[in-house]
Amino acid sequence: FSMNWHCWFMMGFLTVGPRHGHSEIGVLGLAWDTFSVASLLTASLGALIAVVATLFPPPPKTNYRKVSDSAATVSKAMGKIWKEAIEYFCGQQEGPMRLLLAEAIGKFSELTTRTLGDLKASWWEGFDLCGMGKKRQLYMALDSTAKSMDAVMVAMQDSITHDKFDKLHIAFCTSLRSSMDELRVAASALFELCEQACQDGDISSDEVDLINDTILLVQDKQALLLRTYRGLAHERGFGAQMVSEDLASENTFVFALSVWARKIADLARNILDIDDRLDRERNCTGTLANALRAGFCTAFSVPDK
Repeated sequence: FSMNWHCWFMMGFLTVGPRHGHSEIGVLGLAWDTFSVASLLTASLGALIAVVATLFPPPPKTNYRKVSDSAATVSKAMGKIWKEAIEYFCGQQEGPMRLLLAEAIGKFSELTTRTLGDLKASWWEGFDLCGMGKKRQLYMALDSTAKSMDAVMVAMQDSITHDKFDKLHIAFCTSLRSSMDELRVAASALFELCEQACQDGDISSDEVDLINDTILLVQDKQALLLRTYRGLAHERGFGAQMVSEDLASENTFVFALSVWARKIADLARNILDIDDRLDRERNCTGTLANALRAGFCTAFSVPDK
């Protein structure tokens, strides 16, 4: 912005054109053929053309469209990572899959960071009008939750990297694999429902019922995993080994899986709350003012480290 004004003053100093125009606009003594007005109109026209150029050829290359596409990618990537992680962790021996999972987790973190950036920059594409504001808030909840999974993913990656795959590990995973898989499937399905709800920004009563039912399913699968985990100490004779260093990686993995599922359940409740609140507080004037204020604050705020 400063460079733009610096160049403008330099051009104004060097120009040999007329300082005072003859074709008056009739507002504030301005004229169409003065250098300042011509420069302002040219810059505005160029900015408008730049915006319109992103819409052609279809599909439009807007930030919001990238957010929508990235959200679907995040949903699929998250489910795939956990599926492959459970398959590898419950295997019989160490293998190169742990390196592939580490790479996938790194790319997942980059994707969520980029998606949040696109989402914050998309405010001007619709000024949160005509339902865009609701969609952006829903996507903000979705993408923020996905970004908050970084620590969970790192914990899961660490447990996979440092596990020994000994007999104790195999016995532990054999008992818990079915429960872990059921929780993964339920949590992945719930996240996909949340992502689909964000796409149209209008959550119907049927979708609300389906999301609530899936939340209960996730809770049931978490309870099943907990019962199975607690039963290991008694039924399989693990005893004090459950809290020993021998099963540190296994405990970390199960805990990370449970936290991941809980975060998704919290996200689903948050999305339903946002949908209900915005339906009751819909106000075009307030929405536009809030979008402009938030957009300019974001544009001139210090970037996150």
